Amino acid sequence: MTEKTVDLRKFKRIFFEDSDHREGAVVIEGMGVPVIPVKFMNLSEGGVSFQAARSLCQKISWDKVVMLQVEQTGLLAFLNNLQVEVRYVLDFDIVPQVTFGCQFIELPQTILNEIRMLVEAKYRQ
Repeated sequence: MTEKTVDLRKFKRIFFEDSDHREGAVVIEGMGVPVIPVKFMNLSEGGVSFQAARSLCQKISWDKVVMLQVEQTGLLAFLNNLQVEVRYVLDFDIVPQVTFGCQFIELPQTILNEIRMLVEAKYRQ
């Protein structure tokens, strides 16, 4: 028996594969925590999801505000220095990474346009 699933998300998103190498970092201001390397998993106009090694991300929790750091010349350069709020945390003992789903905070229109163009380009492929 097969059932069709329906995506009820508010925005279209793009998912990054391992070969895409969409890496960056997050910084938690005022926590004295060093930069935490992350791997971006997906992106929509509502937010971004990333993974980090469990051993490095104990200070990242639900409702925490973090700042994204992205390579200035990469595809996601427009995300650099943006603040996001953690809205969900997926932490399963069987995998060494923790996944964080984040919502953008006060996203400038120029960056929203960049995200929309990137997502639409992916859907046209």
